[in-house]
Amino acid sequence: MIKGLFYLFYHFVVHPLMLTIMIVISPFHKKAKKSLLLRFPKSGMPQWKKPGYKSTAPIWFHCASGEFEYMKPILRHIKQQSSNQKIMVSFSSPTYQSSIESNPDVDFCFALPFDFPATIKEMIEFYEPKLLAIARTDIWPEMIRQASSMKIPSLVFSATCGKPWSILKRLWDGVVYSYVDQIYCIDEEDKQNFIKSGLDAQKIHVLGDSRFDQAFYRVESKTTQDLTWLKSETPIMIAGSTWPDDEVVLIPATQELLKYNKIKLIVAPHEPTPKHLQSLTEHLKQYGLNYSLFSESENFHAQVLIVDQIGILAELYPVAQLAFVGGSFKSKVHSVMEALVSGCKVCVGPYYKNNREAIKYQNVESSVTVVNNPEQMTEWIREFRNTKNNIPQKVQSERGASEKIAQVIQSYI
Repeated sequence: MIKGLFYLFYHFVVHPLMLTIMIVISPFHKKAKKSLLLRFPKSGMPQWKKPGYKSTAPIWFHCASGEFEYMKPILRHIKQQSSNQKIMVSFSSPTYQSSIESNPDVDFCFALPFDFPATIKEMIEFYEPKLLAIARTDIWPEMIRQASSMKIPSLVFSATCGKPWSILKRLWDGVVYSYVDQIYCIDEEDKQNFIKSGLDAQKIHVLGDSRFDQAFYRVESKTTQDLTWLKSETPIMIAGSTWPDDEVVLIPATQELLKYNKIKLIVAPHEPTPKHLQSLTEHLKQYGLNYSLFSESENFHAQVLIVDQIGILAELYPVAQLAFVGGSFKSKVHSVMEALVSGCKVCVGPYYKNNREAIKYQNVESSVTVVNNPEQMTEWIREFRNTKNNIPQKVQSERGASEKIAQVIQSYI
């Protein structure tokens, strides 16, 4: 009775409203427009219905967007053990599309069709997947119900669940996750929150966070560039994924230490656009600091090195002793995981509660410190600038989740 009413409301109110909003804003919103075009292409042929894909019995992975990072180490394990096994990945947002398409372990990918019964049913029948594996939290009601009704086994991995703080959240989790066969969550707190939502404890297991394996993989992989020229006897601080709001605090906090050669600073803007780079360089000039661009440098003689390209931040963290993670003076902190697995002492601004690692590791060997202003950041740098890189044992213990999840998935092959 409750499930029936839930799905009636979802199909006739919630999902049509979501689609209507997307259509209305699409002329003014590039991401919404691209999402619509992926699902309703001008050719009339849905993105997922491509020649050669039909009935290939793939393992079906699904993610929202950046949650693809949780999949990568699992896909590697599966392909190493079963190289001929087809892997397909669906995604909700186009933000990560190019990264998914270019991944060598993905055989085919597409934007998940809108969550209407007939469309989802047609898509599943087209592929005949062996298993549906969902990364983290992006579980769609009709997608999971259709998989269940068509006897497709399903699981959610690296799953998280906040406290069931409202009747609506408890209802949503209780109904939608009831169609999932197995839930593999990150820690015991997540497990208990799923149970409080009314789910069967027998199908909820703690296997850890697969993204830690991906973070270790990235920082430990052989870099495609020679970074030996970055090594310095002077302690290095890296500011990763920064925004102008972060740099307004960062530069005053470091300027005196930089001038007296107490530290060197690497700044990697989240979006190194010409406009952002100009703003950053003008700000540095105001404080009398010299700088060089990463793309033009062969040595690290400048006080500040500006990383004017994307995709190499994880490779840079290991050369530093200190790390500030951006977004935390803007609205939401970016991931602190790569900095932690590199053995850096990490500081973040006041907007950090969106990131569970930033919260979790504040009380573990001073791994993460919260600062609220330039003065506090300066004091933090003075205290930890001579610290040797050391990965806390608790961070080391986070390894291994992806292999365990891959073994579960392979049991269905």
